[in-house]
Amino acid sequence: MKRRRVAVLGGGMTGSVLSLHAKRLNAGEITLFERADILGGLHKSPEVDGFPYDIGAFFFSPDHPVFRIFPGLIDHFVEFDLRVRTVTEGGKQDRYPLSISGYRKNHGSLTMLRAGASILWNKWANRTRDTLPAICRYYVGDVIYMGGGLKNYIERLYSLHDHEIDPLFATKRMAKLVDLAGFRNRFATSLRDAWKPRKHAVALARPRAGFQHMYAVIECALTAEGVDVRTEANVQGIEKDERGFLVSTDRKTERFDAVVSTIPVPVTARLIDIPIHQRFETVSLLTLFYSFEGDPGFDAEVMSNFSNSGRWKRMIDFSGPYGRSHELHRISVEIPLAPHSGPVDIQAAHRDFMASAHSLGLLVDGDIELLGHHLTPHAYPIYRTDAVADLERDKQAISDWGILLCGRQGAFDYVSSAAAAANAIAMAERLARDAATALTPSNRWRPSHS
Repeated sequence: MKRRRVAVLGGGMTGSVLSLHAKRLNAGEITLFERADILGGLHKSPEVDGFPYDIGAFFFSPDHPVFRIFPGLIDHFVEFDLRVRTVTEGGKQDRYPLSISGYRKNHGSLTMLRAGASILWNKWANRTRDTLPAICRYYVGDVIYMGGGLKNYIERLYSLHDHEIDPLFATKRMAKLVDLAGFRNRFATSLRDAWKPRKHAVALARPRAGFQHMYAVIECALTAEGVDVRTEANVQGIEKDERGFLVSTDRKTERFDAVVSTIPVPVTARLIDIPIHQRFETVSLLTLFYSFEGDPGFDAEVMSNFSNSGRWKRMIDFSGPYGRSHELHRISVEIPLAPHSGPVDIQAAHRDFMASAHSLGLLVDGDIELLGHHLTPHAYPIYRTDAVADLERDKQAISDWGILLCGRQGAFDYVSSAAAAANAIAMAERLARDAATALTPSNRWRPSHS
């Protein structure tokens, strides 16, 4: 009996996890298409001045789903104690996103009492929770939301005013942040810390050689178990007939019984030649790479900018997991770029960051050098309040055509790396169920309306 064939578009975290798990579940013969010459998607580690920097702050927990699918992978990772801090106006620092002791130290006992009263008031005033600002104020109050820098961080993250951001989309990604910033959670944490001293979170950093080493290990595991990995494969179009799907690359055309896309939604729509009615807006990310000799002014691997100053969102010091490189701190700085923001002026971005950092007491005592930069287009999605319904209709049209959507890019869903891997596992299990029931092409992917 002829085995089913499944095409997976995109060889990032989602596509890799999905492909191997589907293969193990006997979902069919799996072919993984990746346009680049190496797997990895947005997981990149450009080497600058002999050091592999990352595009983003990608740290993993030991229970990350990728280690369940690729169990040997964890041996290549670096374990360390992850410290994440915030900086607010006046250079005040705290644990991310907030601690009661830090808030009292930075703002005083009177302001902390005002913050508590504000939370109680906003439980009533914003009980409808119908906008993103209302949701945030409901959980943390106006004093913390405005004065604690949470509003600054959210608007910097999405490059939009808070009232323009769809609340359901944003809270999916920000729920943990808002919950952690709430005084009820912080008070419980403070009681726990008084009884048992707080430990830093144990985290795993990608291999010392960079993400390319991680995905080389992943590719070896995929090919060893029979997944057909096609790098440098440029998919040019997808057609369908009563027998399934025809996937055309720059090399040849092949027939598949199912196609899963983890690549951006507009690209998928173009491949199957259906119109998109709504703009799929994304934030691009400019990453600046620095070396720094001296005292950086903070003792954390990740420093998030909750202040009013600067366009930068986050600073990552790689010295924590990897140690100093030639006595230098290796630091990357992330700057979100709004859609259609035009050409990027690297020197202007550098000057803006340095002015902001120095005003906050960061990177003052030492010598810093800008070594390079990397621009990541379409780093993560934006859902505007007035665009959600159309975006969902466009995604549904692709699904109705027959393509399965999965992952941050594929489903236009800003979830964590762990959540994306978990979704990939669920998709692989769906493919295995479909293979077991041997659905015909005409009804295989028709969504249920019951």
